[in-house]
Amino acid sequence: MKDAGSDSISRPELRKALGLRDLVLLNVSCVVGLYTLAQAAQFGWSSIPIWIVGILCYLIPSALMVVDLNARMPEEGGFYLWTKRAFGEWHGFVAAWTYWLSNIVWIPTVLFTASLVFLYVFGDTWLNLIDNPWYTGVFALSILWFSIALNIYGLKLGKWIQNIGGISIWITIILLAVAGIVYAIQYGSSQVISFKNFIPDLTDFEVLPFFAMITFAFGGLELSSVMAGEIHNPKKNITRSIFISATIIGILYIVGTIVLLIAIPKGEIGIIEGVAQAFHNIGNKIELQFIGVVGGIFVTLSTIGLFSSWMTGNARLPFVIGLDKY
Repeated sequence: MKDAGSDSISRPELRKALGLRDLVLLNVSCVVGLYTLAQAAQFGWSSIPIWIVGILCYLIPSALMVVDLNARMPEEGGFYLWTKRAFGEWHGFVAAWTYWLSNIVWIPTVLFTASLVFLYVFGDTWLNLIDNPWYTGVFALSILWFSIALNIYGLKLGKWIQNIGGISIWITIILLAVAGIVYAIQYGSSQVISFKNFIPDLTDFEVLPFFAMITFAFGGLELSSVMAGEIHNPKKNITRSIFISATIIGILYIVGTIVLLIAIPKGEIGIIEGVAQAFHNIGNKIELQFIGVVGGIFVTLSTIGLFSSWMTGNARLPFVIGLDKY
């Protein structure tokens, strides 16, 4: 087995394209899936304490883990190198390969989601295309090849897709919160707010898989470490970005879920396009239809940023295991 020194010597120098701002936006973009808010909202107000438990049991420990391991080995490949150092080359390869393979299967789901939420930009006019495979296919492939083209040019340009996606997530949640407050003032909450409704029913066997989904929603903080060789001062900037991003991510998930519960009645929240649906419903209800249009645009950009973040980060894994001639 090679020692740590031979790894760093054999790896070529990569262009440093990512700074602290880019890393924070990357982390937010790749972790916060707006469709997860819609899935969480299916459990009503009891999803809020489960979000908090997920933060305590998964988000914070995973953030501390990434910070510690990156401080020990801030090199291109991230968790692949960490696993290889701790358990051997075979385990490192399996960790990287299965991570890459699982995301290749998952990425089309994100593109499908983007194609659906984009329809809400046009209000009710284009919603009949939701089940149209030609529309979905053309939209998804267009985004895929556009993102590939930018990343072939280089991360210095390609990073702006996830940067725009990260910024769009912040704007989306802020707009959603403002629209939700206006809606609540005029019409009250669509779902009854009571202390009892905040207590999860632990006798319901669906709570356990729901909690698993909540914790899965916090996954992704390790992705930036995979690109450590392309980050300015990775040891310092990844650490700072993880702490900033983790705080933002927790707030965005909780605030976003609360607004969905206020704006959309129980049982009517779309599992995939729930956030865009919330903008659409609020805009129609308060007779400001442009809210649905603006919301649809930012939700679409956020989802495209999510896709681009994972595609860009995962592309580095075949690269680093290729350097080891696997």
